[in-house]
Amino acid sequence: MKLLLMITLGFSMNVFGHGDHQIPGVIPSAPHGGKIAEIKITKHSHNKKAKEIFIEGILKNGELKLYPLEIDTKNSKIFSQMQLTNFQSINFDVKDARRSKEIELEFSKDKHCWSALMGENSSRRLMISITAKYSNTIYKGKLQVEKK
Repeated sequence: MKLLLMITLGFSMNVFGHGDHQIPGVIPSAPHGGKIAEIKITKHSHNKKAKEIFIEGILKNGELKLYPLEIDTKNSKIFSQMQLTNFQSINFDVKDARRSKEIELEFSKDKHCWSALMGENSSRRLMISITAKYSNTIYKGKLQVEKK
């Protein structure tokens, strides 16, 4: 009886295993030297136009910069910069990772990134929750950034 139960459980584990088929084997290094996180599609979609979107975060000299990136289609070993104008909307919820205290920041668009001045805030580690709408697809993700 135990043998039958073990065999049944052993085969059922393989049936339910599912991996993410979109992420490459090796993620390229960050082009600006920051931390990278993928923001994922909220609903499982087989939309061929949906992209893999990554956000690179840098907290340096009292300024937080967030760069949207995608893996280059010609060379999968590097990231290419995404245009900010292609995002229909984006929202950043920033918290102090140690104290779980929400931080109010005013983000502005630069040429290739969103940036915010930290002001009097002395947080060394931030947790950023990201919600974005790109090509009528909603993406969500989290990124942890540490002061350099």
